[in-house]
Amino acid sequence: MCLSRSKCKICSQEVQQVLSFGKMPIANGFLKADDFHQEYFFELACGFCEHCKTFQLLHQTDPSQMFHEQYAFYTSTSRYMSAHFEAMALNYIQHWLPNKKDPFVIELGSNDGTMLKHFAERGIRHLGIEASQNVAEIARKNGVETRCCFFNDTTAEEIKQNYGKVDLISVANVHFSNMNEVAKGVSLLLKDHGIFVFENPYLGNIIKNVAYDQIYDEHAFIFGLNSVSNIFEREGLEVFHVEAQETHGGSIRYYLCHKGKHSKRSSVMELLHQENDVLNLNRVETYRTFAKNCEQRQQELVALLKKLQAEGKRVVGYAATAKSTTILNYCSIGPKLISCIYDTTPIKQGKYSPGMHIPIKPYTADWYKTADYVVLFAWNHAKEIFEKESEFTKNGGQWILFTPQIT
Repeated sequence: MCLSRSKCKICSQEVQQVLSFGKMPIANGFLKADDFHQEYFFELACGFCEHCKTFQLLHQTDPSQMFHEQYAFYTSTSRYMSAHFEAMALNYIQHWLPNKKDPFVIELGSNDGTMLKHFAERGIRHLGIEASQNVAEIARKNGVETRCCFFNDTTAEEIKQNYGKVDLISVANVHFSNMNEVAKGVSLLLKDHGIFVFENPYLGNIIKNVAYDQIYDEHAFIFGLNSVSNIFEREGLEVFHVEAQETHGGSIRYYLCHKGKHSKRSSVMELLHQENDVLNLNRVETYRTFAKNCEQRQQELVALLKKLQAEGKRVVGYAATAKSTTILNYCSIGPKLISCIYDTTPIKQGKYSPGMHIPIKPYTADWYKTADYVVLFAWNHAKEIFEKESEFTKNGGQWILFTPQIT
C-alpha cells in the first residue's frame, strides 16, 4: 500500500497515511432520488501521527455539511443509550457534584437532551451545546436549556461571560474536527476543581475488532489514552481517571481536570500499559495491519452476500446508521445485494442510503416476513435488537454481523 504524508491536525507534525476507504459520501446524508446528482463525496483516508499518537482522518469535511437542521440521529430512539445516559447523569450527580453550591453542568453535543434532562428535572443548572437545529429544538421542548452552535474557544468565552464557569463538562460519542479549539474552550470554562468527562469509542477496540464502520466523516479522530492526554495537556489539562464502557463496541470514559487538581488514579497507568505494551497503539505498524484486516473483512462480506444472492435469498438491512455508510460504500454494496434497509427514524424513511442508494423503508411490526437474512448495521445495539426482534429468529431468519468477524 502506498503511504502518503500530511500534517497532523493536532500537533502539525508529519502524519502517515495508513489506509483509504476510497470515495465516501456524508455518513448521515440520507437523500431523496432527486438529489442523487448533487451528492457530495470525499476521500475517506486515515493517518497516524507518531508524535502525538493520534489516529485521524486526512480529509475533513466542513462541519456544516454534517450537522444541520436535517440531522438524522436522535439519542432517545435507543432504549439502551437512553439508559446509559441516565446512569451517566446519576453518576455525575452522586459522585462528582455533591457539596457543590449551585452546580453548573454543560454537555457538548447534547443532541435531543437525553442526558441533560435528568439535570433539568432536578433543577440543576445546565446548558446543552448542540450544532444541529432540529435536535436542539426537541431538547428545548423537553425542558433542556440548549444553545445551537459549534463549540470552540470563542463560544466558550461567550458562555463564561453569560453563565460563569462550569463544575462539570460532559461530552459522549461526539467527535470534533477542531480538537485544539475544544481543548482551549474546556480549559477556559472549567472551574479550578472542575471536571471534564470525555467518552468515545475506544481506538483499541476498533483496531482489535476490525470495526472500521466506526470510521466516517463525523469521526475526525479516533481516540486512545495517549492521544487524549497529548491533546489536552497542551491546555493544562490532564487525565486523572478512566473507566471502560460497553457502549459502541467498547468505549473509554476519560476524566480530566486542571493539572494537579485531582489525584491521578491507577486506572490511568493500567490503560497506558495496555495501549503501549499489549495493543501497540503507539506504533504505525499496528495501523498498517488494521488496513489489511479491513480489506479481508471487505472481501468476506461481499463474498457472503453474493453467495446468498446466487442462492436466491433475500437480504435486507436493519438500522440505517451512519456507520452503515462506510460499510456499504467501501464494499460497493448496493440494492442488488441488500434490497432495502428498515429504520425507525422518520427523517430517514422514504429516502436512500448515502452513496449506494439503497431504499430506506419504515419499520413495521412484520418487517421480518420479507427477509431471509438481515445485515445488522447497528451491531453495537445487538442485545437490545435481538430481544426486540426475537420473532425473526424464531421464524428461521438469520442475522449477519461483520464485526469482529463475518458471522
